[in-house]
Amino acid sequence: MYIKRIYLKNIRCFEEFELEFKKRGESALCETVMQYARVSLLVFFQLKDTLEKERLINKLDNSLLDTDSCNKLKEFILSEVFFKQ
Repeated sequence: MYIKRIYLKNIRCFEEFELEFKKRGESALCETVMQYARVSLLVFFQLKDTLEKERLINKLDNSLLDTDSCNKLKEFILSEVFFKQ
């Protein structure tokens, strides 16, 4: 229940940003950012029981600096996270 409230609160926040971007005519950029935000939240919630937050942040940082670390992180996420098609 708690996670659902957090998710809904974040979605409302993103929707407010979306309206602001649409007013400025930047809806394509907004849609892309919204999609990344949704995926990021879903990945985080699915990984929270598998990986501590600090360790995940560490892996993300390393993946930006090293191709091998990036590939390992991709493999880990794909093995642990369910993506609905």
